[in-house]
Amino acid sequence: MKTYLLTWNPENWKWETINDDILKLQKQGVFQDSWSCGNSKHTIKTGDRVFLMHLGIEPKGIVASGYTTSDIYQDTHWDKSKDKLANYVMINFDVIINPKEQDILSADLLVSNKPFSNYSNWFPSSSGIIINDEIANELEKVWF
Repeated sequence: MKTYLLTWNPENWKWETINDDILKLQKQGVFQDSWSCGNSKHTIKTGDRVFLMHLGIEPKGIVASGYTTSDIYQDTHWDKSKDKLANYVMINFDVIINPKEQDILSADLLVSNKPFSNYSNWFPSSSGIIINDEIANELEKVWF
């Protein structure tokens, strides 16, 4: 199993159902949805671990985690103004935090503390960046 960092920038896409999705997760123990994985075409596989980084506006940091339930597939781009396909994976989210209402795993903590400060991709320009095993293991400890 590999671990990947996916991204969410609310300046580009509003997660209007986040509170409803959190309630579904709390009631069902898991919430399944698709998420864009950028240009990663053949790397993310079913069963991989993913963390979702909130970017763009404060607070920046990890807001969700889960496990993929599909390999990468293509579908209509999430930005309806773009006439092209985008890459996605299905995810069983095990944690979702609304950054407007709860504390998240701060990006400041990640970039200023070892071993996280050794990882240079906390603010990627696209989704689907691999997190090396050492950082992923430490991230799991801090996340939970």
